Formats: sequence, structure tokens, C-alpha cells
Amino acid sequence: MTTNRQNSKIFTDDGKILYEGDIIDNNPNGIGKEYDDEEKLKFEGEFVHGYIIKGKHFEDEFLIYEGEFNFDQYHGIGKEFYENCNIKYEGQFEHGLIINGKKFFENGNIKYEGLFEHAKLTNGKKFDENGNLKYEGQFEGDLITYGKEFDENGNIKYDGQFEGGLITYGKEFDENGNIKYDGQFKCGLYHGVGKEFGIDKKLTSYGEYKYGVIIKGMYRISDKLFVEIEYNDKFFDIDNRIYVNNNLIYDKSHY
Repeated sequence: MTTNRQNSKIFTDDGKILYEGDIIDNNPNGIGKEYDDEEKLKFEGEFVHGYIIKGKHFEDEFLIYEGEFNFDQYHGIGKEFYENCNIKYEGQFEHGLIINGKKFFENGNIKYEGLFEHAKLTNGKKFDENGNLKYEGQFEGDLITYGKEFDENGNIKYDGQFEGGLITYGKEFDENGNIKYDGQFKCGLYHGVGKEFGIDKKLTSYGEYKYGVIIKGMYRISDKLFVEIEYNDKFFDIDNRIYVNNNLIYDKSHY
């Protein structure tokens, strides 16, 4: 089989340039450039059998992608760009969409890192606009469903299940990474069955909570002694002592 390789140009029927570069048997093969209907540069790179396989993609003379292709679609390792030339996506593409890699804000800071489906993060890390890690885990529709949430200093804040971007079941930690609470949440508050821990990392109370306040359960009054408590009209009544938010406000034995 013989081939006819030449460096030439291909034009449309109305005389507009369509391609210039290496040609084999009247098809783009080798290094070349492809142009759109307005004769603006569309693809630049390596072509095989008329299709680009590696190179650059332009729109209105802006570089929007650089990497590997399959039948003119982004496919393989590559980078997609914003109009300001900052990277938008970087990683592995399939059928035109990112599937594994990173997405960046227009300011250049990282936004997501991990696995993507339909260009949406499904498993990985989510960062704020300053590049600080915010969430790590599983995602659905841009919201975390299972994993960890971090504070602005990068310390773990929550670890568990999320719904609508809020923790529903799991653990809450203080700024030093010590556990504060383990159990159910609602609207970001302790709600349901759970346990609280003190700064000494010891259990302080456990039982049933409602919107951040324990309503029934056990409360630690010493290292080895727990007493049963029940929430009533916003007060705790423990052996003739009245507590509000675990603070003693009335002791009958003193009167």
C-alpha cells in the first residue's frame, strides 16, 4: 500500500481554509492545524486519519483545552482552561468530561480534587475559594453525603453522614481534634441519641437530645458517678439541684 504524504492545505468548497499541515491521502495525518467556519484556529497538534489525537483546542482564539483527544473529544490526560488562561480542570478526561483529577476556581485556587461523574465531584475533596480544605468524602450534587468537614484552620470539625450539607449522624470535634459529641444531629444541633465528652476526653452525658439540649439520660457529676436527668421546662432537676445548660443555678440544701 502506498501513501502520499505532503505538507499542504485543505479548503472548503467556498474557498475557506479548513486545515494546514501534514496530509496523507487527502486526510490530516501528522502535525497540523484545523480551522472553524470563520477560519479561526480550532485545533492544533497531532492528527491521525483526520482527527486530532493530541494537542490544543481553541474557541474564538482562546485556548480552552490541551491534552489528548479521541474523535475530537477530550479523552485521556489533559487540561481545560478558563478564558483568563487559568486552569479549570486538570486530570483524566473521558468523552469530553473530567472523570479523575482537579477543578479550580477562576482565581487559580483548587476547588475539587477526586473522582467526577458528569463533571460533578462524587468522591474526593472540596476546598473553599482560598484553597482551604472544607470537605472530604462522598458527594452528590455538590454537597457532601458522607465524610469529614473541616474548619477554616484545617482542623476536623465533623465526621459522619450529611444531608443538605449538614451533619445528621456522626462525631463533632473541638479545635484540638478532641471529640465533643457522638450521635445524631438535626439542623446542625445535637438531636436524637448521642453522647457528649469533656475536655478531659471523658464521657460527660449520654441519652436523648433535642435541638442541642439533652432531655433525658445520664449526666456525670464525678469521675465514677452518673445521675439520671430529665429535661423539664428548660431546667435539669438532679437531686434537688437545678441546672441550666449543665450550670448549677439552684441548690436546695443551701436554703
